[in-house]
Amino acid sequence: MERWIEEHRGWTTWALFLGTLAALVLTLDDPGITWDEPAYFGSAQLQVEWVRMLLTEPSTALNRETVFEMWDWDHYHNPHPPIYKEGMALTWWATKGLIGQLAGYRLAPALLFSALVAIAFRWGMAAWGGMGGLGAALSIVLMPRLFGHAHIGATETPLITFWTAASAAAWWAVERKSRVWWVVAGVALGLAAGTKFTGVLAVIPVAAWGLWRDRRATVRGLPLAIGIGIVTFWALNPMLWFDPGHFLGVWLWESLHRGDYAPISTYYLGRVYTFSLPWHHVFVMTAAVTPLGILVLAGLGAFWGLRRFDPLVILSAGTVVFVWALLLLPGAPHHNGVRMFIVLFPFLGMLSGYGLHSAWRRIADRGREALLAIAFLPATVQLAWIHPLELSYYGEIVGSVRGADRLGLETTYWMDACTEPVLEWMNRALPPDAKVWVFGNEITLVFQQAYGRLRRDIELRSEGPGSEWALVLMWRGIMSPEFVAELENTRPAYALELQGVPLVAIYRLGSPTPPPEERPR
Repeated sequence: MERWIEEHRGWTTWALFLGTLAALVLTLDDPGITWDEPAYFGSAQLQVEWVRMLLTEPSTALNRETVFEMWDWDHYHNPHPPIYKEGMALTWWATKGLIGQLAGYRLAPALLFSALVAIAFRWGMAAWGGMGGLGAALSIVLMPRLFGHAHIGATETPLITFWTAASAAAWWAVERKSRVWWVVAGVALGLAAGTKFTGVLAVIPVAAWGLWRDRRATVRGLPLAIGIGIVTFWALNPMLWFDPGHFLGVWLWESLHRGDYAPISTYYLGRVYTFSLPWHHVFVMTAAVTPLGILVLAGLGAFWGLRRFDPLVILSAGTVVFVWALLLLPGAPHHNGVRMFIVLFPFLGMLSGYGLHSAWRRIADRGREALLAIAFLPATVQLAWIHPLELSYYGEIVGSVRGADRLGLETTYWMDACTEPVLEWMNRALPPDAKVWVFGNEITLVFQQAYGRLRRDIELRSEGPGSEWALVLMWRGIMSPEFVAELENTRPAYALELQGVPLVAIYRLGSPTPPPEERPR
């Protein structure tokens, strides 16, 4: 099997890319529109309008006020650099009318995630052979949290793809002594930084690893990559063309002062933390949301690979440890499950690939099929079972979703659980002109109305008074204890549940309303 994969590496790469893309494209509309997507969709549309203006009225388009108005729209909800939104704008413009507006935006992260899977395969295969590459690719695509985010038009999938691509290109540059790969690494670093501030940090583990592996090659090549990254970052962000000082100053301050700028509470082990969390949160959550078979392979891969000083294992494990260390710093954001440290999971997948590679060589031929089944079949079943609620996934180590709920871990947070069953019930059961208070983000449901998935006569409201119904997102991190107690004593008219754990519930009012200070920002 391994020899066949290596002999047909091109076909295998395309099969992994196209198979992943097909699975995503067929399900792009399934998750509910998430908290951040409306602002990003609106920004992407403005980018398209700006390009049209540039072609017809260049003097107006190339004006500082126009640029900031159209590229920095709704800044509080849309604070990141524009590169990931440029991808969504491109796929939305190219496919509008063919696959629908929502799928058009979400096609960009789907393409990037499919590319990530293909990159992981070629990277792992180059270092360890066919089974190492296959194990890395399967580990990444079968992590439900990663697969779920690949459906969502936000920063997470672009960030992990560009960060991983930069690391892979730097590895090839050092191992193959190729200057061209430093150029590729630079472009990927620029794209990562142009997606989110976290992407700027991708250069640190790469630089540390390169200086350990080949100091001379790294000292020669890394400055080139950084320079190309800066040029890429500048070229794809028109705000930097006209007022770089203003953009960089605001961007850096907001990124380094999240606790002041956008404090978001987190529910963890039965307690709500206003911003900072206990040190063990990042370790507990990493283990909790990784399928057990993949987690075991990653642990074995790290153990065996570090003992042998395998270069790619050292880079992958070093990146995981680096991201963990970042989250231990004072003021580091931890909210929304694993979103703030999602970049470590592709590298966990790479470690899993080495674990499969090593185990494959340690067992007899007749046990190898069993190894693949034990490692990946449970994850495959869990992914199929939980879709489209992948962002609520928890693995075997905490007892799945029900076990996580008992432990006091957050089971939903981003409105993705407002899926077709929720919308179908609202369309069927709510009376004409129903007034619905949305405890969560009503704008996401307004977009569902705009896309024809929710009746337009339903009035969606951000406050409870005067409402007849309440749609409650069961995001415990933004609920007061009194609100939780009242919900527990109130029977909903409808609830979307996962293993008996409610994710979204709809109540007839008067149902309780939280104090104003507990409303999400």
